[in-house]
Amino acid sequence: ALHVGNLFVNFKTFPTPGEAVAAIALDEVTMKCNRGENLIESPIRMDIDVKLAPITAPTLDDQAMRIAILFSRAEIILSRLHYNQLMKTLQSNIGEMNSFLRDEEDSKNNMSPDNKLLRPSTSPTLTHGGAEEVIVKKRMYLTFKFQEIVLEMCDESQSDTILSVNALETTILLRMFPEEDKMEVDATLQDLFIEDRRRIAVTRHFRHLIRQVTDSSADSDPDVFKLKYIQLKRDEIVDQSINIDVGSPQVVFIPDLVSDALGFFEKDEPPETIQVKVVEDKEAVFDNIQVLQGSSSSLNYDHGMVPETKTLDFKLKTADCRFVLIDMGVGITAPNNVSSSKCREAA
Repeated sequence: ALHVGNLFVNFKTFPTPGEAVAAIALDEVTMKCNRGENLIESPIRMDIDVKLAPITAPTLDDQAMRIAILFSRAEIILSRLHYNQLMKTLQSNIGEMNSFLRDEEDSKNNMSPDNKLLRPSTSPTLTHGGAEEVIVKKRMYLTFKFQEIVLEMCDESQSDTILSVNALETTILLRMFPEEDKMEVDATLQDLFIEDRRRIAVTRHFRHLIRQVTDSSADSDPDVFKLKYIQLKRDEIVDQSINIDVGSPQVVFIPDLVSDALGFFEKDEPPETIQVKVVEDKEAVFDNIQVLQGSSSSLNYDHGMVPETKTLDFKLKTADCRFVLIDMGVGITAPNNVSSSKCREAA
């Protein structure tokens, strides 16, 4: 259940066609599950500003729709049950192959007697008022700003926390270019650290999986984490580029914590089985098929479809960094002095 204490909406239109602005403010935003557990620890505030540019703007950049969303400190508590329910909801609603948005009779009208899809009609689409509908594709720029994001990953109960992820002063810029079929994402964080919050780790010396090991000076860049993602589609080719700048991190590998964290994402339900019904010779109908990696190409070729070709360019950059490997076969519970016999560090 999502609860909003106060809602303020201010929408203005201007004489220029297509130009408008909107301001939305939400206070006391909270969320609870059906068991009464808080998914949002403390109420948050959201401010949304929307600017619609006039369609007569000189350039495509000037015509872009700009949306800015500002969040106060948000602390989200997510247990394994909540995560499984979220994934099941997304799979059942968004991931369903049949969108249920068009009746079967409408689909049959667009099919020829030999079950081939007919070309769409060239007649103009009319609105409810009888005017011809004109769709103008605009660029969209979305900006998300968070004062602080805290994500606590828990086991079955919210009182059994596995780890906590903290991101300070987060800014995410999403830009969509429909005329180029291109998308860009830029994300910056002033600080990022992941902490081991399990009860067994209370007396351990190393509890942070990721943290910065050098203090930022006045001359250094205040953003210690930067991410840039670009996706460009050209015909059947999808080009992806990922650039990550992590500053000067210390990464600690704790085997049992990594195992518990991976267990958080495991599904409780068994995988679906494959049911085959033979219709005619050399023909079969498959129900509830679980497509494995690498098998989608053969399925697409069987239907005469050419699969998309994907390319990936990945770059990772750091300054001075440190890696700590924990040996679980020896004691690591020394609170202050850590000797080489109790903890092995590899830099």
